[in-house]
Amino acid sequence: IKIHRLKEAHTIKYTPTDEEVKQLISFYNNKTYMNCRNRTIIITFTELGLRCSELIQLKYDDVDLDNNIITVRRKGNIEQQLPISKELKLQLVKYMNRYVDKLDGGLLFVSKNGNELTIPNVHYMLKKCNGNISPHSLRRYACTKMLKQGIPIVFVSRFMNHSSIEVTNSYYADIKATDIKF
Repeated sequence: IKIHRLKEAHTIKYTPTDEEVKQLISFYNNKTYMNCRNRTIIITFTELGLRCSELIQLKYDDVDLDNNIITVRRKGNIEQQLPISKELKLQLVKYMNRYVDKLDGGLLFVSKNGNELTIPNVHYMLKKCNGNISPHSLRRYACTKMLKQGIPIVFVSRFMNHSSIEVTNSYYADIKATDIKF
């Protein structure tokens, strides 16, 4: 007896638009610790495409502003150095210089009481601004943005720490050919 696998319909996963991301970033200003932290978290997600678990594990010492690099502990216990964009660097400088006493050289992102952030904390912070946006939708946004800029899928796959190019391709298959820049 041969059993054939049923094909599942490919559903396009929600990816925020550039306009939604701009609104999300502008929702938080840099006036208070919480707002500055939240804005920094959002820009970090959109620029680096980190998983939520990777973001909350970041340490103060992982950020090397002199060399524009951030060291991330990825899934599979892999350390990866990622480049920091100008926008992310400016935000990190504002956040880290202003709140160095709160961070105390430990975790990069902490609660207002100095406690470790949890994944539900981060989800709540994003849902407060836009109910559709999650950490993973911002990861898809970062990946999609790189592909649209014409960065080869091999490099995007490595940058995102995907297990294979097929994973990258299946997650982001909804990009139109007209969106890609060469």
